[in-house]
Amino acid sequence: MGWESIVFLALAALFLLLPLALVWYLNLGGTTQLLLLREARRRIKVLVVDDHAVVRDGIRALLGLQKDMLVVGEAANGQEALEKVSQLSPDVVLMDLRMPVMNGLEATSRIRAEGQPAKVLILTQYDEEENVVASSQAGALGFLPKRNAGPDLVNGIRVVSRGERFMPVAALAS
Repeated sequence: MGWESIVFLALAALFLLLPLALVWYLNLGGTTQLLLLREARRRIKVLVVDDHAVVRDGIRALLGLQKDMLVVGEAANGQEALEKVSQLSPDVVLMDLRMPVMNGLEATSRIRAEGQPAKVLILTQYDEEENVVASSQAGALGFLPKRNAGPDLVNGIRVVSRGERFMPVAALAS
């Protein structure tokens, strides 16, 4: 056996045994270790609801770059959103306001009324104050104008997924 083989085996053993040694050193039980691993692998499941396919595609591409997010589905209107929420159990529903068949406010109200655990983040071009208030009254935890979506969208999804409110003042001021 050459020195390259010995080095390879030593490195392989180190990478295999190091996590086990760390757990032993920290005196973590098997259950705690599994919980930590599960939480580290948890991804925020997102349902994207917008009547414009190009918007859905762009959001899917952006969220696809995030290691902690997974787009589990898309819907083109509020009625489809209700069906997908029941089928897919997303953590966050990224919802447009104005859509055909059923608008985002009605869909958000119904998601809340049905007791679904999904949290709603409104993403819309209609950022007038009355829409912000109506979204909150309907049960949305967040509101984000599309013109500010780039810098705030990913952060907004993370915040809302934790059950916290997300309505950046700077985004609503302009």
